[in-house]
Amino acid sequence: MVGNISTDNEKLASTKNLIQLFKSPLFWTGVLLSAGTTFSLTLLILDKFHESSLRESKTGYEISLAKLEAKNVAKDEELKRRDWEYKKLKTNFDELTKSQLSIKEQYNSSIERHYRYCKEQIRRIQLSTSAYESMKQVIQFDTPQSPIENALYNIYVEAYKCINRFEN
Repeated sequence: MVGNISTDNEKLASTKNLIQLFKSPLFWTGVLLSAGTTFSLTLLILDKFHESSLRESKTGYEISLAKLEAKNVAKDEELKRRDWEYKKLKTNFDELTKSQLSIKEQYNSSIERHYRYCKEQIRRIQLSTSAYESMKQVIQFDTPQSPIENALYNIYVEAYKCINRFEN
């Protein structure tokens, strides 16, 4: 039993020493320093997590930005290609328009020459026809009988049709 009492006394003395230590400014300084250190370490760890999160966000942002830039470059290339195609088509269309105008002028010129030629032929045929009519009156035929009369008559009819077509 004596052993127990001494143990209790030792425990009591030890507890008193601990209470004295708790009251000591050095203890509280240690507690504050360890709390500050723990807080600093916690802040440091949180800061590292925050930096890591920022890096991930920054990387995600950079990836999104790179994708957006790639889309913009692709759209820009598409616009350049379409602009080139438009310019090429416009040039081809302009060339076709010039060609069409040239052909139209040549056609109108040819038509005009042909019209003048037909008129001249009609004039000549009319002279020949008047000679033919004179001859017909002399011979007293209503329809051409000889090959020459027939040829003159056919030429006159064709030339007359040609002139009527151009004048209409």
